[in-house]
Amino acid sequence: METPAPPTESPAATTERWLSVSQLTEFVFCPRAGVLATEAQVNDEDEPERLNLDFSLPYTLEDLDRALDRNLNRLWVLTGIGICILAVILVGLWFHQNVLLLLSAAGVLALAQPLSRRVRRVLELIEQRGDIRSRPRRDVALDANHSQDVDWWDLLNSDWISIRPQEPYRDEALRLAGRPWRVLRKGSTVIPVFKLPPAQEGEPFAIFPKHRVRMAAYCRLIAACEGGESPFAIALLPHSYRGVTIPTTPESPDLLTAQLQGARTTFTAAILENVDPPAAPRECCAGCPWGLPRPLVEGVTDISRDGDAVSVFGVPKNGQLYHSPCGDRFAWTPPHAAASRLGLV
Repeated sequence: METPAPPTESPAATTERWLSVSQLTEFVFCPRAGVLATEAQVNDEDEPERLNLDFSLPYTLEDLDRALDRNLNRLWVLTGIGICILAVILVGLWFHQNVLLLLSAAGVLALAQPLSRRVRRVLELIEQRGDIRSRPRRDVALDANHSQDVDWWDLLNSDWISIRPQEPYRDEALRLAGRPWRVLRKGSTVIPVFKLPPAQEGEPFAIFPKHRVRMAAYCRLIAACEGGESPFAIALLPHSYRGVTIPTTPESPDLLTAQLQGARTTFTAAILENVDPPAAPRECCAGCPWGLPRPLVEGVTDISRDGDAVSVFGVPKNGQLYHSPCGDRFAWTPPHAAASRLGLV
């Protein structure tokens, strides 16, 4: 008996597919990245939590106080270990035990760096807390039609309430969903906030079309779900409290609609008509994570063509086969900066 073929997505379901804001902005950045993000069902999520929470940036006074408590606790533990090592040194000197002295010296060397890091971090948090509580109130102009530099703590000091959305906003009419990193609320005004990814080394900070589309998408979702006013969105610089506003314009709704239509047209052509979109300009590929080459791990593949696994498209180098999600999906070698350094392109 033949095994029935898996059901394929209908043309209507493909052309009307729900998109997340992250997927949409990937299409704006690069059509191939958009196809990959949509097939991988990338959604708007919070940034990955740092493995070491003691040295991550706090974004509320409560988070700052918790970070200070954690670092103080670690500092007391390290100080206690240091006192024990000191006691061992004294015992070694008293009884002329060179072995104890050598072991104690090794312990001092191992303890010095984490102890100094912890002391610096505690002092930084204490200084930061004092600065936040003493700074004057500096609010942002809601009616400005140009970008403004903002500081996260200035906004919180000006009575904006920071809220972490627990569920994505959804717009049935546009079939669009998204969850900003935070929203700032004051009265009927709701400001979406999203973080910019770290830039490539030497790359200057700039607002690109994908950021303006993200702004338009979040502002539209907030208006559709809450009816609140969103005169702009805020883009926070990576690993920083500094940011810039991206104001809405009369053209923002049309920009969002056009980009959604273009993204769905591109995705439909790639899935139903087997027409892959063209590659983005070379400079877009240089730092794109979809094109980052990695050594092939035998038996491991995570790239699919809308549910169907695709073959690995690799380039051999020094006895190792290198591939990437974009390379596998579109059967080419993306000109990523790392691929150039490895001599793959």
